[in-house]
Amino acid sequence: MAYSELNKEFGSMMKNKREQLCISREKLSELIGISTVYCRDIEIGKSCPNWKIWLKICEALDININYIIKTYIRPELDSTGQFLDIKF
Repeated sequence: MAYSELNKEFGSMMKNKREQLCISREKLSELIGISTVYCRDIEIGKSCPNWKIWLKICEALDININYIIKTYIRPELDSTGQFLDIKF
């Protein structure tokens, strides 16, 4: 799955969970310490949060971090199978 598709999928999941819990975007932004504009950008897949923000989102929305890691984090390997970087 391409980078932009992952961002959109995560953002959609985040928005659905937020709405399911009846939390406004403004309240979520306040809880995790980001602007409402940045929160919206994450939800529409325009921005990808850093680890710190991901963890705060998961905590605020009661999302299992193991699910996030298995679904949205994929390591990049070189030809010998060594880790190069982690792509989101």
